[in-house]
Amino acid sequence: MGKQIIPVHEDANELHFDKGQFGALFSIDAYHYFATKKGFFEEKILPFLSDKAVVLIGVPGIKDEFTGRSEELLSDWLGDEAYMFQSPSTWREIIGNNDRIEAIETWKMECFDSAWNEWFATEHKYALGDKQFFDKLIKPYTCFVGIYIKLK
Repeated sequence: MGKQIIPVHEDANELHFDKGQFGALFSIDAYHYFATKKGFFEEKILPFLSDKAVVLIGVPGIKDEFTGRSEELLSDWLGDEAYMFQSPSTWREIIGNNDRIEAIETWKMECFDSAWNEWFATEHKYALGDKQFFDKLIKPYTCFVGIYIKLK
């Protein structure tokens, strides 16, 4: 599969690919930085996906019961980047509806504790900064959101 996988490091607002070029898209811990506005997927990503393509996205988010409250609850930790944390149900709305989309599923991923423990074990300066907020803000309010999109 090595020759079929194309890693991309490019501005998602100005992609330079052929229309319908990709049969799959995987994004881990990046999509929330540039795609929180409704219509982004339809305008900026969908044109480059072929029919029957599959999209899998993993992003940090806020639990459904706190939908719309990320800035209020997470600003002490994230500052002005708190808006990026969206709930699974909100991500479903942000992806939107398009005639080419067959299915959209969003869910709270089960890897939360293990992923945070691995992050803290790195002892990276950002990990150490996050650790001070874990029990008070991160664990009670946030989750990792999985997004699955299947095209017709």
